[in-house]
Amino acid sequence: MSDADDNHVLDLIELKSTISSNPYMKGLYLFRHDIFEVLASMYEIIDKESRKLVSNMLENYIVIQEYRKYTNNICDDIELNFFKKRIAICPTIENNKLKSGHVISYEIRSSIDKSKFKEIRFIMSINELIKCVESDFDIIIVDDFIGSGNQISSFIELCNLNKSKTHVYTIIMQDISRDKVTPLVDRIYSSLPSRKRAITDGLSIGSFSVSNAKIIYERIESLIDINRDYSYGYEKTEALVTMKRTPNNTLPIFWTSRMKGGKKWPSPFPR
Repeated sequence: MSDADDNHVLDLIELKSTISSNPYMKGLYLFRHDIFEVLASMYEIIDKESRKLVSNMLENYIVIQEYRKYTNNICDDIELNFFKKRIAICPTIENNKLKSGHVISYEIRSSIDKSKFKEIRFIMSINELIKCVESDFDIIIVDDFIGSGNQISSFIELCNLNKSKTHVYTIIMQDISRDKVTPLVDRIYSSLPSRKRAITDGLSIGSFSVSNAKIIYERIESLIDINRDYSYGYEKTEALVTMKRTPNNTLPIFWTSRMKGGKKWPSPFPR
């Protein structure tokens, strides 16, 4: 066996250990493919430095596909902070499309103690939202993951929501989205701590410098076929998150399906 083969085997052993030691990877049985096998296929394509960077990223990768534990935390906080108030639970609404926030709204609806409030409504249309705003309800916008913060910021501005009566609740969010949304709302709550960008903020680069990590990452990304808007994740968010669906804010090497030239890319967390 050559030194290169030895190194590759060691990299696969490290990969197996990384997956096993990440507590959020325990949910991987929910996928219809073996995550290790998919990543091993990726390792066949990328070089040793790239494999090390991917391993660093997997140490900090979060997979959440069962929401109840986190939405229960959200319910506890809402019950505490809006006791005897009139509240409206509202996902972001866009052209009548079903958004990820609707899933959170449904989860909250089934478990929140409605007796804690003077009145509680669950909003599914802009017209319903406007009526609640006019009736001086506290508006609680919900989502499973907030990436860049642009969607929620635009929704708040579009609906002309009053900062003192507007609140945002999510399972997890990026630091950059927290910074963007915080000035627009009275209260912002995340079940899990907000997240730094994988490379630019040094979250998942290990011993690499930020500049070297970017060079290595771009070497991997140069292999895949993606729209330039999604380089480093949408809005350069650099997330390492998979929810019920992997958001496009996550680094695309983990979710895109094609290499340049049309061959299949081994994505462990496809969208």
